[in-house]
Amino acid sequence: MPASALHATVPPLAVHRSRHLIPPFAFHRPESFAEARHLIDTLPDAAVLAGGLDMVNRMKEGRAPAAIVWLGAIPEADLVVRRDGELVAGALLRHDQMAQDAEVRRAFPDLSALWGRLANIRVRCQGTIVGNLLAEVPAYEAAILLMAVEARLEGLLPGGRAFQMEAGALADGAGGAVPCPGLVTALRIPLPAPGRMRRLVYD
Repeated sequence: MPASALHATVPPLAVHRSRHLIPPFAFHRPESFAEARHLIDTLPDAAVLAGGLDMVNRMKEGRAPAAIVWLGAIPEADLVVRRDGELVAGALLRHDQMAQDAEVRRAFPDLSALWGRLANIRVRCQGTIVGNLLAEVPAYEAAILLMAVEARLEGLLPGGRAFQMEAGALADGAGGAVPCPGLVTALRIPLPAPGRMRRLVYD
């Protein structure tokens, strides 16, 4: 079949969002969370970009911020370590990394197994856990799983002051979302107490 005939038989996408609608914006690549916090504080209409799934979709609808602060250049921002009786995951940890990470599997095999079933492989390999929490989309599943294991967010408030908050504090109890007060730098999950058994089940 000639290419012209093939083109004629393929209907246009029904809900295609063109990249041509994305307005101009400034792109910043901080190399630390402190630098990122400073950029957010000083740039008007700045937005943080991690995995970018939700933000890029909004940009295709013409809703781009004036400045994007991309966290992908921050070293080791996607690592998981044990510290002070907790698993500490960097803010750029992606869903598939949560499902595959050896430390997560050892400490939370149930959580690791469930995380590998979220969404689809494209979303798991691109999207970040913290981005999922901050997207303010009630249908997203990460928040309820993290609430079950008493996860907390930590980060930097305007001016660089540190903060921590429970993952569940991002919901208002009536199906609505509560904006995060600052730049999230890590996710902290308390390790189970010695001798304590727990089984996380999610349908």
